[in-house]
Formats: sequence, structure tokens, C-alpha cells
Amino acid sequence: MILSSAQSFAPPRAGLGMGGMMLALMAHGFLVAALTWGISWRSNTEIVTASAELWGELPVEAAPPLLSHPSLAPEPIPTTPAVKAPDIVTEKTKEKEAAKRKAEDANKLREQIRQDQIKRMTGLAGATGAPSSTGTALQSAAPSSSYAGKVKAKVRPNIVFQNAEAVDGDPTVEIAIRVAPDGTVMLPLRIIKASGNTAWDTAVLRGIEKTETLPRDNDGKFPAPFTLIWHLKE
Repeated sequence: MILSSAQSFAPPRAGLGMGGMMLALMAHGFLVAALTWGISWRSNTEIVTASAELWGELPVEAAPPLLSHPSLAPEPIPTTPAVKAPDIVTEKTKEKEAAKRKAEDANKLREQIRQDQIKRMTGLAGATGAPSSTGTALQSAAPSSSYAGKVKAKVRPNIVFQNAEAVDGDPTVEIAIRVAPDGTVMLPLRIIKASGNTAWDTAVLRGIEKTETLPRDNDGKFPAPFTLIWHLKE
């Protein structure tokens, strides 16, 4: 038999013999027996139960109950802040209170004025002034028209002035006079308007000071401060 060049280099074909088949069947049988024996051994094994006590090397603190654990605590319910009254209401209230106080003050002032008027009218019920008088006092403070004559009549004897006839013109001096409740002349006297003749002015002042007390007016009282006008040649 002649082989081609390609066939001469190919491996020879191996045939399947009876020995190989028997070896395969025996291997499979052993495998099935081993599996069967293992299953039976596990089903017949006695189950033993045991307990063990565990020990920790270091003390460990137990965790808090589930509901008291900080991470599981319920969040606080937010409270609603109190609602503040609008500012406009507050301002209106202040304005009303201010207006009320002003009205009360005005009423008090009017009442005070009314009471003062009543007191003044009651006090003037006994006034002695003339109907055309514009004064507010119970009686006139000015002396009567005849009082100046009474004063001059009492002061004249105490005036020393010589050679009045030789003086040109009629020098006139005006002197402010005050008297105490008992009629005593209160010093110092004050010249309101000089006459231009110093000798005459000085003579009148000295005469009043020397008189010391003045007479009463027609109503039996001493007048309030008054002005005495005195002419040299009257």
C-alpha cells in the first residue's frame, strides 16, 4: 500500500477497544457508590446542640432603649410665635390717649379761668370806684383831690426857703412819697422831676422829712405811694 506524502506524516488512528470501555464503566460505578454512601452518612449523623457563654475582654456600655436613643428621639414640634399687634394699631391708640389728655387739660384750664373770674367778680362786689372806672382794685389807691392840700398844710411850717419873691418864675418840684401803715414817711424820698431850682427842691425834701408823719385821707386811710407836686408861688 502506497501512502501519500501527507498521510505519511499524520498520527496513526487509535481504535476504541473493549478494555477502555470497561475501565470507564468501572470508574462511573465507583463514583455513584461514593455519592450514595456520603448521602447516607449525613442522614444518620446525630445532631448535638450546645450553648456557650461569651465573655468580653473590655466592659461595653449597653445602648439605650430604642425610643430613648438620642438619634431616634422625635424632633421637637415648632411652636407658633405670638402674633404682635400691628404698629398702626399702637400708634392710633397713642394718638387717642394724647387727644384725650389734651381735652382734659383744656377743660381744667377753662374751669380754672371760670373759677378765677367768679372769685374776682365776688371780690369786686364791694368796689367803690366810679361806674366809668377801668381799675380792678376794690378801691382807688390815689388820694382824694383834697389830700394834697392836707399834706402841704402840715408840711409847710417845716419848709425853710428865704427870698421866694426874688426867684424868677414859679419853680415846681414833683416828689414821690411813700408812707407806712401808721402814716410815717418812708425815707429816702425821691424827686421825680426837679424844678430847676436846687434850693427850692432841697427845702421841700427837708420839710417833708421833718414832718415825719402825714395826715389821713378823707376815708380815714393813708394813701398808697403818690406824687406830691409843689409850686414855689402857690
